[in-house]
Amino acid sequence: MSSWLTAIAKGAAYLYGGGGGAEDDEDEDDTNNAQVDQQQEQKENNTSRNAVVNAQQYDPRSVYASAKGDLYKFNPKREEFKVLVNHVEALIIEHDSDDFVASFQIIRKNGQLLFSETISNELQIQYNKSNHSMVFAMYNEEKDRLEILSFIFNEESEEEAFKMAVAIKLYETNRQESFDKLLK
Repeated sequence: MSSWLTAIAKGAAYLYGGGGGAEDDEDEDDTNNAQVDQQQEQKENNTSRNAVVNAQQYDPRSVYASAKGDLYKFNPKREEFKVLVNHVEALIIEHDSDDFVASFQIIRKNGQLLFSETISNELQIQYNKSNHSMVFAMYNEEKDRLEILSFIFNEESEEEAFKMAVAIKLYETNRQESFDKLLK
């Protein structure tokens, strides 16, 4: 639990200009970090091919919002975001409108699902308008740690629409009532 809080604190410090000391991370090697990152991504890709469901299994009519961009991962040791996957699409999928259940998904260009998470306050979504990004926390079961990811929007118009869609789905999840009712 302490390492989760440390990762969140380092990500927040990076976003808001705060300091932060070096953190020991047994998965990363200073002398060879780029190679380790490539090996890790290849390993994740291989795992994804075998275990991840294709994102096209949902009904396209259930897509509430989408935006194209790039996915970055925060490196707490170097206190910077590094590209994780270029040319991805962020989706908000409605699963059960009666129960106000929706998910936040990131898929590759080919439709391969990178991850899916139920929209809730646990995502800890923060926005940075100056660099058109959405920063959020995701728990990585394989590494048993919380990771800070950033989705950089390609288009400003998609950014605004997607952020509003996330806000609406968070409202509906937390209040268990339709946002449309609020407007009537």
